[in-house]
Amino acid sequence: MRPESERLSAIERRLDSPERRSDEIAAVLPQALRRSHERGEFAPAIQKPLAKIMQVAIREEPEHFADALFPVIGPAIRKAVSEAFKTLAQQLNDAIEHSLTPRGLSWRFRAWRSGVPYSHYVMQQTRSFAVEQAFLIHASSGLLIAHAQSATQSGRDKDAISAMFSALQSFVQESFTHDNKGDLETAELGGLTVWAIHGPSSILACVIGGLPPRSLRGELRGILEGIEGAHGELLRGFPGERDVEAVVGPTLRQALDLRGGESVAPAKSATGTMKPIAIIAGLLLLGLLWLIGSTILDHMRERRLAEAFADVPGLIVSTLQSDDGKIVVHGFRDPLSAEPVQLIESAGADLSRVQLKLMPILSLDPEIVLLRTRSILRPPTGVSIELVDNIVQISGQADAAWIEQAQQTARSIPGLEQAIFDLRVNYADPPEAAAGSNDALDQLVAELDGTTVRFTEGTRFLAGDESRIDGLASRLSTFINAANAEGYEYRLRVDGYSDSQGPADLNARLRQQRASALASRLSNAISRGGDMLPSIAVAGSTDADARQAVLRVQLVRPAPQ
Repeated sequence: MRPESERLSAIERRLDSPERRSDEIAAVLPQALRRSHERGEFAPAIQKPLAKIMQVAIREEPEHFADALFPVIGPAIRKAVSEAFKTLAQQLNDAIEHSLTPRGLSWRFRAWRSGVPYSHYVMQQTRSFAVEQAFLIHASSGLLIAHAQSATQSGRDKDAISAMFSALQSFVQESFTHDNKGDLETAELGGLTVWAIHGPSSILACVIGGLPPRSLRGELRGILEGIEGAHGELLRGFPGERDVEAVVGPTLRQALDLRGGESVAPAKSATGTMKPIAIIAGLLLLGLLWLIGSTILDHMRERRLAEAFADVPGLIVSTLQSDDGKIVVHGFRDPLSAEPVQLIESAGADLSRVQLKLMPILSLDPEIVLLRTRSILRPPTGVSIELVDNIVQISGQADAAWIEQAQQTARSIPGLEQAIFDLRVNYADPPEAAAGSNDALDQLVAELDGTTVRFTEGTRFLAGDESRIDGLASRLSTFINAANAEGYEYRLRVDGYSDSQGPADLNARLRQQRASALASRLSNAISRGGDMLPSIAVAGSTDADARQAVLRVQLVRPAPQ
């Protein structure tokens, strides 16, 4: 049993050794793949796995495939772009040649009646062609693979024609190219044109009657690519038998269906075909009617807009004119006046056809002055600001601090020349509360209220004033602690100011930003000292000819029990 045991051990070692099995498989793998390919089993078996592997590889490492395909993609793209430009140039040339002739005007009218683009109609009329014969020639040997011809063509020696084409191809390569790599693509034979489309394994040579457009070459290339894609293996191993023609013949005969130049039936009147002079007259009449109608519509739109913009407070329209299908409105507008978009919609005009070019101004119209006063003073509940006989009247009941501030601010409101104040003081505390006054707190309020911090431009503090902010925050913190200790309530507010230069909406935002900047600096400075973060209101709706922010402090004493 020893020999058998040794043999079994040898087999077991062989099976347990991946390296030995790999060597043995590698020795027979080429022969196995070759035999599988000969039986037609290898390609179907490997097709789907190989496609999946290629998809994954391209998705993960696309740059490697781009580098590999670069030598192929570049020439193909350049050739396609070149063909496209040639086709475009030819179409433009045909359209220009027939644009102003009587025939061109007639074609333009017929294209409009038929719903066909004029350039397509011109190409259709000027490019009458038909593919009369198609030869599929083996690229390497020059043998004829398949042939198709129209019914109007008589039979000729197809093999002789194929041989002559191959000989002419070789002659051109040897005589006119330095590397024997040029391809013969076009030949003119009397009234016939021969176009050759070159593929990897075969050449499609077509005999064309008439004047073929450049776009035909792309269609022929598509037919050849379909033949190469479906029967590439058969074409590469073409042995010369004619049974291949039965396989590729149906696809090759598609080239014979490519033709052009069928005329579109012209429109006819009751008395016969329309004369070119009648067409020209009709076109001129239509153009004149269109011009008159467009002018009338433009004037109607301009009149409606002028009526909508008329007598609008704070809006001045200097010019209103039509330009390239749009109505351009030049003028001036106060930011508080009515929105132009709403006025355009009320006039029934299309917003996309109206272009506004309005410069900002400060209007002195009484209605705008009233809106500006309300926006700046921000009256509290109980105070009304109305316009009576073009005079602003401010009436109602408010606290003393607001009344004082309103009277001071009203002097600097643009356009407010006269304002009548009919205000009564609203005492938040009863008169008896004055007995509980605190001289120290009153002194702090007097020191803090009205403190001004100036700005250079924007929201940047003036250097000298910025150094005072920490000291101001320290005194404000002392006041807050003292008021809390006495059980008093207090109100803090920062008002932002700006000068009168620049647009009004920009100045309004700037005042709000300056008030917020000072309030934030004071709150941060107080919180760093360990005190509770105070609540500081900001108001940026006031206006003055100064770049500053002002701290307002108000002490509210509780009513006696």
